[in-house]
Amino acid sequence: MSDLREGWVIEGEAAGCAYAIIQVGGEVRAFDGCCPCTGGPLGFGAIRDGLLVCPWHGWRFDVETGVM
Repeated sequence: MSDLREGWVIEGEAAGCAYAIIQVGGEVRAFDGCCPCTGGPLGFGAIRDGLLVCPWHGWRFDVETGVM
């Protein structure tokens, strides 16, 4: 994935489902693309202090485990 840089988030789609794709520590990870808060687009979020942050309401998910 040449568009994906370390610490960045991009939106991807497979089988009609949106995903937030990140690269952390050289590993690519995918998260559900819809935040459980109100369906915010996690693929347009940001990584801050090891957390994937929803762009709509700031909900945070650990980039290692996906846990809120």
